[in-house]
Amino acid sequence: MCNTVLYQDLLTKKQVNSAYIAHIVDVNHQTHRYDKDLSPKLETDISNLMLLCDTHHRLIDNEGEKDYTVERLQKIKREHEERIQKLTEITSDKQSFIIEYSLSIGEQQFQTSYQEIKNAVVFDGLYPAEDTPIILSCSEAELKDSEEDFWNFHSKNLIKKYSRRVNEKVESGELMQASVFAVAQQPLLILLGVLLGDVKTITVYPKNREGISWGWRSKQKNNDFKLVPSDKKNTKSIALKIAISANIRNERIESILGKDCAIWEITIPECSNDYLKSKYQAKYFREIAKKALHDIKDTYGEDISIHVFPAMPVALAVEFGRIRMPKADLPLILYDQNRDRKGFIKAISIPDCLLK
Repeated sequence: MCNTVLYQDLLTKKQVNSAYIAHIVDVNHQTHRYDKDLSPKLETDISNLMLLCDTHHRLIDNEGEKDYTVERLQKIKREHEERIQKLTEITSDKQSFIIEYSLSIGEQQFQTSYQEIKNAVVFDGLYPAEDTPIILSCSEAELKDSEEDFWNFHSKNLIKKYSRRVNEKVESGELMQASVFAVAQQPLLILLGVLLGDVKTITVYPKNREGISWGWRSKQKNNDFKLVPSDKKNTKSIALKIAISANIRNERIESILGKDCAIWEITIPECSNDYLKSKYQAKYFREIAKKALHDIKDTYGEDISIHVFPAMPVALAVEFGRIRMPKADLPLILYDQNRDRKGFIKAISIPDCLLK
């Protein structure tokens, strides 16, 4: 009932048997669960037995005896056995390393529950490869994301930790699959996605505002993404705005790059910060983002950088970084919307930050 380990003391870790075999249809004729016909027949029947800890064994037979009816205990037993069956059906190739990365955004801080993360992974038919996640976050420095030093500090920290904690496992062949849980400023999430490019199989989980904390809430397969190219051809100032969570006015980009800049756009019919619900949406986004990078290079040549202005769900920011091909794609200059600076500021340049 409570998922407590019954063969070990949780405090001292010493081996101890704290398990009780309890009857659903009770053999004790003094309880409400006793049945004069069924109790003798089901006394040793496995369908009528539950494994309980001491606390809950006492509860269902004493203080909570009237609350725990035969029907309620049968439901608890059935749901538990179905869940355990699903877990034991997960094969060894389904192990996934959990990667966690989070930073405060402005005044908003994020607390991540490892249990909620594990629930999301198991729900996907995977299981954690290790007892603890690979944490790439660092202790919050006394820097605001409106300061240039913020981006230099956190990009260096992310690259260093990734190299030490993830890349070594990738190069050794130990880490073949990863489950990524990340909430941070979008340029840093894109950088994380770029770093993850060498991992064979990756699932990036969305952070939800409502319902379950992490994971997919729908199986819908509709593709709402569209790529809107610029009609300006004779320029070397190229912007890619990704307007999914919110719209981005062109004037905001032109105030930085000039009115002669070519603005390409990836967007959806109606921008929303609650848009991302299905893993198929993430797949479609990767496809259209690849097309955008390819078409921009095909249109303007290789002697340019793409200025990226993002307003998208955090999971898609990681996905955008993942699709970049280091040898084929153009350099990216990533911008971040900052309230203190009242607009977009230049944050991270890729691949420059990887070369320092």
